[in-house]
Amino acid sequence: RPAFVAALAGAVLDAPARYGLVQVSAGDPVPVPDALRRTGPGGDGRSMFRAHIDERYATTAAIAGEERLRALTHTQGAAAVGSERIEAAIGGLSSRGLSPDQSAVVAGVLGSGRTVDVLVGPAGTGKSHTVGALAGAWRTETGGRVLGLATAKIAAQNLDGLGLEGMTTAAFRKQFLEQDAHGQVRQRLQAGDLVVVDEGGMSTTAELIEIADLAAATGAKVLLTGDHHQLQPVGAGGMFAHLAEQPGTFELDTVHRFANDWEAGASLQLRAGDVSAVAAYTDRGRVRTGSLEKMAEHAVRGHLADMLDSKSALLIVDTNQMAAELSKQVREELVRLGRVSSEVLTRLPDETEIGVGDLIQANNNDNRQRVDPGPDGTHRPVTNKQRYTVLGRDRHGQLLAQDEHGAIAHLSKTYVQEHVTLAYALTNHAAQGVTVDVGRAVTGRDTTRESLYPAITRGRLMNLIYLVTQQTPDEHDQRRIEDTPAQRLSDLLTHSELAEAALTVRESAEHDLRSFETLGALINQVSMRAAGHRNDQILAGLLTPEQHERLQNEAAYGRMLNKVYAAEIDGHDPRALLGEAVEMRSFTDADALSKVLHWRLGQLLEKREPER
Repeated sequence: RPAFVAALAGAVLDAPARYGLVQVSAGDPVPVPDALRRTGPGGDGRSMFRAHIDERYATTAAIAGEERLRALTHTQGAAAVGSERIEAAIGGLSSRGLSPDQSAVVAGVLGSGRTVDVLVGPAGTGKSHTVGALAGAWRTETGGRVLGLATAKIAAQNLDGLGLEGMTTAAFRKQFLEQDAHGQVRQRLQAGDLVVVDEGGMSTTAELIEIADLAAATGAKVLLTGDHHQLQPVGAGGMFAHLAEQPGTFELDTVHRFANDWEAGASLQLRAGDVSAVAAYTDRGRVRTGSLEKMAEHAVRGHLADMLDSKSALLIVDTNQMAAELSKQVREELVRLGRVSSEVLTRLPDETEIGVGDLIQANNNDNRQRVDPGPDGTHRPVTNKQRYTVLGRDRHGQLLAQDEHGAIAHLSKTYVQEHVTLAYALTNHAAQGVTVDVGRAVTGRDTTRESLYPAITRGRLMNLIYLVTQQTPDEHDQRRIEDTPAQRLSDLLTHSELAEAALTVRESAEHDLRSFETLGALINQVSMRAAGHRNDQILAGLLTPEQHERLQNEAAYGRMLNKVYAAEIDGHDPRALLGEAVEMRSFTDADALSKVLHWRLGQLLEKREPER
């Protein structure tokens, strides 16, 4: 099967245009001679200065869709409110306490008239508050509906709470895009409607294009909101990030969430990968370091202290497995302290025990589960990622669980067994959009910046990072790791996996091909290779055949040749320099000729005057 797939891929890529494909990554800026290609056995024929099979392709249809979506961010086709009415509308929102940047966003979206607008809201800048104010002003000034779309149902319910008609992206597609047997849809967008796509950075490009195309065809407007520096889409995405860098994008820049003023600026630095953030967090004691086991232990202890102190708190981890393990540890302590009943109401398939007082999480949307509304009378169905506190059992034996609004769910035995977990520790996706007093994030070795940033911006009063800086070898990983806190956090900030649109890759490639920096780097690599060959020949004439063969087989030989090349760039004659290094003394007791020569070159270059 792998051989068949490889052959099929090779056949397609031999004639990509025939199959509607186009290369979007950079090729070679200049023709590459065969001498500089990998042409031997197992070679791929590419330049030896490029990674193995580094081309990236996209379909012409995908690129056309991305170009169409980008064009709609500059196309006048939606309702626009006049400047006088905007001023009056902003004045009418004074009771909402909008900050200047939030007011500017509301005014900008009301008056832009563009089919698609983009709003970037870093963590804690009040994106939800701004969207809620905008929804009210839009309905008042245009008379249009305001629909709120989100990938997750729980996020869609939050949009309901802001005054939008919340629904999942999948539900919107079913209502507004899917046609029945007669070619009809259940609902239609109308001119003047506003469609707000929440967390647009997590939506796939195909979803965004579908929504924007429909709005363009009906005279409606789309507002894409989110932050491309947070959690990334599961499918092909990156278009929100691409649009966020285009002219005309709205952005909230004032962070309101944190009690400590320094944390606002530091969080934005961390978001951008600025290593200046490292000192801000480490100097203030916000970073704990050690082995994964120690970090998990300390995080659990701290999280328990937060809970016992009646603080709203989150313990955020990288994986569902770790969330389950740490949740069990927290529960055991709560039972010991009498905060959770020791009487077991049910056991989950993995032997996790659940009793009265436990915090649990629903992991599947299910409208069939009975839910008694809370004091506000709102019906809230059982929703994926919703957290509940266990109250007991009803007369039918179903688990009674109460959400933060006071609504009580009656969870069937089957639902509990298949879709319930403890919720004392959560993954990033489950914690998304939640604000608490204290946030604690345990980060593994593979954590990306886009995962760390939302994890350590959940807490108003304090956010703590638990970094894995120590690792002992085991049968699965033979590496021994000992990092400093500053080094580990710096490395994490440079570990970015930001999704890229095809247009982003293509534009980056076009820039690289025009860039003298790219051409200069290639020239330097070619020059270094030629110099290495030339200097190897010089050494062949200075050493015995046995010494030269030994030198060529040493691991440090390439590093030594690079030092000679650097000296040549500085004006030293390599033949004279190498001659002096070889003649300094014999190699009789040398363990590694290349290391000895490297040291001798360093000694000579400290005092030697370049010939040129």
